[in-house]
Amino acid sequence: MAQPGHRLGERSCVTASTSASPAPEGGTHPSLTGDQNTTAVLSRAQNLPLVVLEKICSYLPLADQSQCAQVCRHWHDCLPAPRLRLALWLQKNAPLSCQAAPGLGRGFSSRALPFLQAANSPVVPTLMHLHQQEQERAQPQQDTHPLAAGPAACDLLPAMVHHGLKEHLTQADQLSLLPAAIDWPDANPVQLFGFSPCSRWLAMRCQLQNEGRAVLRLYGWEKGFWQQQTLKLYGTEPVTAFIFASAPQETLFSHHGQDILAWHREPGTINWHHTRLRRLSPSHAVEAFYPMSDGDLVTLISCSLPEPAFRMLFFGYTGDDRNRKRTTMVGYKECRRQPDFHIADTRSCQVVVIWDLQARGVDSAVTYIHFWRKGLETAWPKTWASQALQLCHGRSRIRLLTFSPGGRCLLGVLFNGQAYVWTLDAACQIQRQLCIPDCLCQLRLPVFCKISFRDDGRQLALPCSLQQVQLCYSDSLGHWQCTQRLETPSAPEIPADDSLEYLKLSPSGRTLLRVSQWRLDVWHQAAGDDWQHRLEHKRTQQAIVWLQGRLLPFGEQVCTITEEPHRTLSIQGPDSRGQFVRKACIPVNALTSGFSPDGLSLLLASRGDPPTMLQLCAQPQEERGDRAQEAVPGERAAAQELPEQPEQQEQQEQPEQQEQQEQQEQQEQQEQQEQPEQQEQPEQQEQQEQQEQPEQQEQQEQPEQQEQQEQQEQQEQQGENHQAATRHRGWCQLL
Repeated sequence: MAQPGHRLGERSCVTASTSASPAPEGGTHPSLTGDQNTTAVLSRAQNLPLVVLEKICSYLPLADQSQCAQVCRHWHDCLPAPRLRLALWLQKNAPLSCQAAPGLGRGFSSRALPFLQAANSPVVPTLMHLHQQEQERAQPQQDTHPLAAGPAACDLLPAMVHHGLKEHLTQADQLSLLPAAIDWPDANPVQLFGFSPCSRWLAMRCQLQNEGRAVLRLYGWEKGFWQQQTLKLYGTEPVTAFIFASAPQETLFSHHGQDILAWHREPGTINWHHTRLRRLSPSHAVEAFYPMSDGDLVTLISCSLPEPAFRMLFFGYTGDDRNRKRTTMVGYKECRRQPDFHIADTRSCQVVVIWDLQARGVDSAVTYIHFWRKGLETAWPKTWASQALQLCHGRSRIRLLTFSPGGRCLLGVLFNGQAYVWTLDAACQIQRQLCIPDCLCQLRLPVFCKISFRDDGRQLALPCSLQQVQLCYSDSLGHWQCTQRLETPSAPEIPADDSLEYLKLSPSGRTLLRVSQWRLDVWHQAAGDDWQHRLEHKRTQQAIVWLQGRLLPFGEQVCTITEEPHRTLSIQGPDSRGQFVRKACIPVNALTSGFSPDGLSLLLASRGDPPTMLQLCAQPQEERGDRAQEAVPGERAAAQELPEQPEQQEQQEQPEQQEQQEQQEQQEQQEQQEQPEQQEQPEQQEQQEQQEQPEQQEQQEQPEQQEQQEQQEQQEQQGENHQAATRHRGWCQLL
C-alpha cells in the first residue's frame, strides 16, 4: 500500500548505513505494515509537527535518518523517501558524481559491475538494487531516456557508478592493465575510432590495404572480449564519418558515399541494421555530426555546386513507443558562405556557427554568431531556432571560439593573444566577463587542445607562455577572475624551440596535465592545499617518439607513455593519503589513442599495426592491503622489464637481519640478568638453572620454527615472482 505523500515503490530503495557510505551491505528500507500498531504509546517527540521534525532530521546523517524512519508511522511518513536521501547524500559528499553522464548507468551490468565486484566495492549492493529498479521502471515504457539534470531519481544509477569508480581508483594501491582480446581478422591499421557513451560498443574505421577503401567495423564488449558485430545490408561505399548517439541506446550514425545512415542493434544478437536518414547530392559533403543529449542529430554539410554554400540538417528524435529508434527531419536551413567555425555543446543542445569578417575601411573586426537551440520561439518550444548576434572585439580577429561544458560560457581567443570569456543567458545574449591580455600568443595550431575547462565549466586553464599556465575561476554568480599562475621548473637541457602540444584539467579541476614536445608536467592540488608540481618527464635526444599523457575520466589518475629507455605505459595518481604514487606499469610498442568513457578500456594503435586493447582490472581489498605503494618522485625514468626483483630480494633480506639483531639483543639481556644472580647462593643458582633449562629449550625451538616459516614464505614468494615474470613476458609478446 502506498504511503501518503510518496509515490508507489519509493520505499524499497537501499538506504544509507554510514555517513561515508550511501547504503548498507545489502537490504532494503523496510516499510511499516498496515496492521502494525505504532501509536500505542505516544511521546511528545512522536507528535512533533511535520516542519519541526523535518528540520531536526535534516541535521542527522543518512544512517540515523534511516533508523528514525522505523520509529513510528508518523516519522516514517514525514522523512524524505530513501531515493531522495541518497540523492541528498550524493549532493553533499560527491557533487561531481551528480553530473555523471547517463551512459554510465546503461553500461553498468557489463562494464562497471564486474570491475567493482572484483574490487569488493561496498557500493555494489546499492548499485544492484538501483539497476533492478531501473529495469522494472523501463518495462512499461521500453527504451525511455530520462534527461533531467542533477541527482534526480532517474540519475541515481549513473551517479553511484561514477562515485564507485572514482572512489576505488583513488583508494587503490595497485591497478592492473591486462590485454583484452579483440576479434581483429587482419593486419589493417585503425584510422579513426569512437566509443559509445555506455563504453560497451566500439566503432573503428580501418583502411583495407588490398582494396584501398575505408570500412566501418563495430565491436561489442561481452565477458571480457571485444566481439565483432555484423553490419547487415552494408554496401561497398567507403565510410567518411561516424559517431554514436547519446539517445536512444545502441544507435550509431555514419556517412557512406551520399547516404547518412542510422544503425540499430537487433536485441539479443550481434546484428546491426541500418536506416537511411538522408541521401545527399554528389556535391555535398558531411562536415560534422553533433548528436545531442535529447536524441536529436545536427548535421553540418558543405556544398560545392552550383556555388559554395553551407547547410544544416536537423533530425528530431520522435520517441515513438512502438519503434522509438526512428528519426525524422525537423528543419533545414541554408547559408551562402562557409563559416569560419562551428562548435556545439551536446549536453545543453546548442550549436554555434561563426563568421569572422574584417570589413574594408573599418578599424574593428566583427564576428557574426548564429546560436541554434530549442526554446527560442515560444510558439514552438521543441523546434530548433536561431538567434543572430554581432560581436565586436577590437581590430584582431577571432582565432578560436569554444563552449564551456554545459554551454553557459563562451571562450574566445584572438590572433593578438588576448582571450575573452562571455556568459550566455536563456535568450542567447552574451556579456563579457573576463579579459586575459597575454594568453596563447605564440602557440601553433590546433589551439583548442591547448585550453581546458573543468567538467562543470567553472574553472579554466590557459597557457600564458611555454612555461606558465593561468588558472581562472567562476563563482556561483558566474563572475570570472584570474587566480593562480603555475610555472614549470626551469630545465636548461630543453631545446629553445620546444612547443606546447596540449593542456588538460581533470574533471574535478584538481589535476593539471601539460605536455610539450620535450617534457611532461603534472600539478595536483590536494583538498585545502596549494598546487604542487608532482610529476615531470623529459624526452631525451635518443627518444624516437614524443612524450604522451592522458587523464583518466575518474580518480585524478594520469596515464603516461615514456621512453627511458624502453617505451612504458604507467598510471599514476594520488592515493587515499594524498601521495602521488605509481599504480600500474606495463611495456608497450604503440601509442595511446584514447580511453573509454568509463575509463576501463584503453586503445593502443599505430599507423602500421592492428589495434591493441588494454583493460583496467581491479584488485580485491584484501590483496591490496598487503601491498606497499610506490611513490613517484619529481623526475624518474620509466620502469624496465621486471624492475622489482632486486627490491624483493632486499625486502626478503631485511627481515632476516632484523631477526638476527633481535636474537643478539635477547642474549645480551639474559647475560646481564644472569650476572647479578651468579653472586647469590649456589642453591638459588641451581634452582634458577633448573627453571631456565626448559625456557632455553623453548627459545632454541622458536628460531628453528621461524626459520622454517621463513623458508616456506621465501619459496612461495619465489614462485609468485616466477609467475609474475612469466606473465610479464607474455604481455610483452602480446603488445
